[in-house]
Amino acid sequence: MTTTEILTVLTALGAATFGGALFAFSAFVMHALDRTPTRAAIEAMQQMNLSAPRAPLVVVMLGTTGLAVATAVLARSPLVIAGCAAFIASIAITGLFHIPRNNALADVDAAGPDAAAAWTAYSVPWQRGNHVRTAAALGGALLLMVSLVG
Repeated sequence: MTTTEILTVLTALGAATFGGALFAFSAFVMHALDRTPTRAAIEAMQQMNLSAPRAPLVVVMLGTTGLAVATAVLARSPLVIAGCAAFIASIAITGLFHIPRNNALADVDAAGPDAAAAWTAYSVPWQRGNHVRTAAALGGALLLMVSLVG
């Protein structure tokens, strides 16, 4: 295997790992929280948002971003470049769309009178954005894997 192929495999693995974590939220986590009493849903999401930026997820996010940049620079394949770009788009969506919403949710009083409205205002757009970033991460992984077959 060439260096670029090794980088492509590692980038695909990281993109799939990140996409899988995001997929869980799209597939069932947010649905379960929406069916949970508002106070518990907000408190649970606040705790998840505090727990997310730990080494297991941060290493995958930052490490794969670095790999994606290096792989895209070295690659000559449009599929590899597109796969790297798709993964990087999922990271951009996370930073520009989800993290600000998560930070705003951290300030919501889960027992306050506006909690239900705050949860609805948070959950619906957050889920839509999550579907997009999940598709970007998993689509990037798929493009990278397909590039290795050809």
